[in-house]
Amino acid sequence: MGLFDFLKPKVFKPVIKYNLSSQEEEAARFNWQKVEELLSLGKPSQLKQGVIESDKITDSVLRELCYGSSMGERLKSAKELFDRDVYNALWEAHKVRNSLVHESSYDPPYYICREAIQKFKSALLALRIRL
Repeated sequence: MGLFDFLKPKVFKPVIKYNLSSQEEEAARFNWQKVEELLSLGKPSQLKQGVIESDKITDSVLRELCYGSSMGERLKSAKELFDRDVYNALWEAHKVRNSLVHESSYDPPYYICREAIQKFKSALLALRIRL
């Protein structure tokens, strides 16, 4: 990281893409099928894995559309891509994922995992990705 790299997002607003290439969209669609399979199995461990996979897919899409070195930074820079409700729901879903990954004692009920996956899906649909 260069001496002034921390200023770039503040001084020079990076360009945000509004569409994925067909190849990027196809990859998201393909990966989402894995999430659907995990959902259909419905076991707690598979639902938790579905949350993590949903977050990875969303992060991959956001990596192509906006700037930031972490998912949190990309979410902040992607705010204008979503309406307020979808954006807030996406943050909530990401927080569930973070709790799953970083808190060993976090064991959410199945409906929390299902809701988080649905929030990720809504965000991807808002980006006009045909899942």
